[in-house]
Amino acid sequence: MPRALPLEERERVRSAPQGATVIAAVRATLAALAALAALPAWGDEEGLEEVIVSAGRIGAADHHATVLDEDDLNVATLHGADLLRQLPGFALAASGSRGSLTQARLRGGEANHLLVLIDGVAVNDPATGSEFTFGAFDLAGVRRVELLAGPQSAVWGSDALAGVLYLDTRPARAGRRVTVARGSHGTTRGQADFARVGETGRAAASFARVASDGTNAALRGNEADGFANTTANLRASATRRGWALSSTVRWTSAQADYDPSPPPLYVPRDGDRRSESRAALVSASARFVGIEGFEPWLAVSSVRTRLRDVGDAVVASRFAGRRDTATLAANFELPRHRFNLTAEARSERFAQVAPVTPFGDPNQRQSADAASVAGEYQARFEGFTLAASARRDFNDEFKDAGAYRLGLTTGGNPRWFANVGRGVKNPTFIERFGFAPDAFFGNPHLRPETSAGFEAGVLLTGRRGSGSLVVFANGLRDEIDGFVFDPAAGGFTARNRPGKSRRRGAELAFDAHLGRFAVRGSWSHVRARDAEGRIETRRPRHLASLSVRAALSAKAALGLGITRNGSSVDQDFSTYPATRVRLPGFRLLRADADLALAPGWRLRLVVDNALDARHTTVFGYRGPGRAAMAQLEASW
Repeated sequence: MPRALPLEERERVRSAPQGATVIAAVRATLAALAALAALPAWGDEEGLEEVIVSAGRIGAADHHATVLDEDDLNVATLHGADLLRQLPGFALAASGSRGSLTQARLRGGEANHLLVLIDGVAVNDPATGSEFTFGAFDLAGVRRVELLAGPQSAVWGSDALAGVLYLDTRPARAGRRVTVARGSHGTTRGQADFARVGETGRAAASFARVASDGTNAALRGNEADGFANTTANLRASATRRGWALSSTVRWTSAQADYDPSPPPLYVPRDGDRRSESRAALVSASARFVGIEGFEPWLAVSSVRTRLRDVGDAVVASRFAGRRDTATLAANFELPRHRFNLTAEARSERFAQVAPVTPFGDPNQRQSADAASVAGEYQARFEGFTLAASARRDFNDEFKDAGAYRLGLTTGGNPRWFANVGRGVKNPTFIERFGFAPDAFFGNPHLRPETSAGFEAGVLLTGRRGSGSLVVFANGLRDEIDGFVFDPAAGGFTARNRPGKSRRRGAELAFDAHLGRFAVRGSWSHVRARDAEGRIETRRPRHLASLSVRAALSAKAALGLGITRNGSSVDQDFSTYPATRVRLPGFRLLRADADLALAPGWRLRLVVDNALDARHTTVFGYRGPGRAAMAQLEASW
């Protein structure tokens, strides 16, 4: 059970030796990586350069991204977000069972500081505070995942304050696959994937449906909270007469049961509540590749979302969001230099419909338009590479904002890199207009949040695998408090908080192939404190994962993985002001087996939370217990 935190002064006293321990661990890791580089099995030979599409429009120079490929994603899983726990610095906080409200915080950032892209299109929802709805996320159609941490606003704009999660649906190989699965808690899943890959074009279609009776999210009671998700994804690309054309269509319909959190405790108890959401993405791009060294393109996209809350069979509220974007860009390439120039126009819409209460009228329709210009530059010399990018956003309703990034990469193997950057996060609709506009006083002087910091690290590659170590530090300024009482106005408003909150830490990751064994692991340390020096909520100080996969034969493989989520801080709203509480750390064990039954037929078995560990990532909510699934797959 969560328990009350000690006094802040005792927190600071305890943090000193831990900081020294982290410094010692970083030094030891650097020494280990240096020793690893000297092993004959690794050598000093150059590894193949991997294209990181999330890093920019002209390639990656000063970045290191964590990548999950199609083989990593092609495993049995009850929920799409479960596999993301292995990403370094990626902390998930779920308000209940699978399918419920789930937030991701990267390197100690806010939940809406992580930008999620699907084939280059931003899918953070304007109707939910510019967050991505991980609870309604399914991996259907996703062939590759890239996580790029650190401020990325110089390329991708607002919402990329803490980093970018890039979901790529482009097929790498042709094939057809149908899977059916049955698991614990009445869980059923079916998925069909079709892909064609040719010299002049690629096409892929995916359709998935999952439904589950769920588990009980409340600490008391026994009512299960079920969820369901239907996702369809279409991706097509072709090259004709010097033009590269591509398009993506994605549609998701999801629903999840949840429990009310009534006063005076404000923790969930059994009740009949349901969240229903729909999201649609349509994008198209045309790129001219017929001239060497010059590549212009145009891309347009539209993302629409619908969300409604249902309680006791009555619709309590409705939300709608829409984002339309048009991007015109061009790349220029010389023998040692690359350039990109980009102009973008964006329009966002937000609507809320709900009953009027004594606290105000929540019904509203709002809009915001913005334009931006950006540029990237990269220079490659013998032994090192320089990179620079900058962006300026011109907003119609609040102050304009700028972002930049400067980077240096040197060496071959090991490769050393460092960068400094500044990111921005625009105010959300709720921060500008409140939940009830007639009882909220908008702040015309509200400024975008900004984060500036640095990142430095080393990447080592070889025949047996790769390893990396990254240290980082960021400072967040102008953080927006969207619920401030203004005595002079006699109501609530939003304001930029004074001071600077700090996030700093280190990340270690490795991937090794040792005969029949494949080993992957990561460890992250994040120290996130607000401007008053208090630990930020829902930011575990330590995150770790380790997975081992053994190929027993040509037909059978076994896997074992463990994720460690360190203790964190949350708030108990049963008191005023809210009391800070500690959420204990926990470990989740995952086991899976893969068996080829016959040519084209496979059986996959998985057990999540195999030790049935009790855990919570949001105060008052019980995490899912042990769950097993058997999946039969036919491919041809």
